[in-house]
Amino acid sequence: GASRHALGAPPSKNVSHDVWHPVFDVDQQGRPVMRYIDQFVQPKDFEEGVWLSELSDALETSQNILSVPVPVGKFLLINNLFWLHGRDRFTPHPDLRRELMRQRGYFAYAASHYQTHQ
Repeated sequence: GASRHALGAPPSKNVSHDVWHPVFDVDQQGRPVMRYIDQFVQPKDFEEGVWLSELSDALETSQNILSVPVPVGKFLLINNLFWLHGRDRFTPHPDLRRELMRQRGYFAYAASHYQTHQ
């Protein structure tokens, strides 16, 4: 978990090189964060591959999964620092087109809302 893992960037990220970061880390305020994309992680050896596979299985079979339906013509905005997320299969609508938009930036929030080490 604390070691850095290589992630091959998907085409939608417009990054041509591997990215290295730990799965589990802390942000600048010391709060825990998790960054993980199971389709693109590149384990360095068999042992790490087993660990990552078990992590994926635990996430996929968690009792704490929340499904959020997104009605036709609507969108969902998620802050990746707070949500581990996946996507169900996409079914195209015959009268609409799907467009992927990536918004880069920062969310401002009051530090007092988030307390650590309680």
